Amino acid sequence: MAKVTAATGRTRRTDGAERQQHILRVAVRCFAHSGYHGTSARDIAAAAEVPLSALHYYFSNKEELFIAAFAMEFQRVANQRNQAVQGIEKLSLADLVRGYIAPLLDGDGENDNRDFLRLQSRALDDPQVAKHVFNRVVLPSTQPFLAALQGLFPKTGRADLVRCFRNMTWAVGFAPIDPLYEALTDESPYPEGSRKTRALIDLMVKYHTAGILAVTSRTAKS
Repeated sequence: MAKVTAATGRTRRTDGAERQQHILRVAVRCFAHSGYHGTSARDIAAAAEVPLSALHYYFSNKEELFIAAFAMEFQRVANQRNQAVQGIEKLSLADLVRGYIAPLLDGDGENDNRDFLRLQSRALDDPQVAKHVFNRVVLPSTQPFLAALQGLFPKTGRADLVRCFRNMTWAVGFAPIDPLYEALTDESPYPEGSRKTRALIDLMVKYHTAGILAVTSRTAKS
């Protein structure tokens, strides 16, 4: 029997990691377009062109696969958000709001986030899945932004700031995939092209900055 060398072992681990990432990327697309209950493990395996056993090897069940796919996309956006605000010496409210909104709408050059936006809404298809996604994935990333917001407005109650932040989160997350917007305007809710993307980002930054200032009743740097 041939020995498995260290190099071969590394290659196999690399191939395994790449295969897992491929399955996750395909799962994002499948769940985003067909929903949690409308997508089966067999559907994902077929779309990924891998045997069903490969999914069971990496993920214990469909719920764990959904959470892993969501976490992968969410972390990508979260990393961009963190980078957007870390280099700012004196963070203003407008900086903080833009740092949160822009990465989700602007993408990262390779991803335009449409599938991720749909995936966020699909997380609500099942209450148990939603609970796990929000507690295990979303909550840890939320805390730094809430802490920064509290630092800007230390006299405002945390509950009010959380309400403001969550209102912004829901609006930013669902506005670009809102079917009623399209019905009311005959325009796609998702901006097409960099000019429209920047215009939507500017509009949402102004709107949510003004809303938070109205609640906190303080003048912040803009």
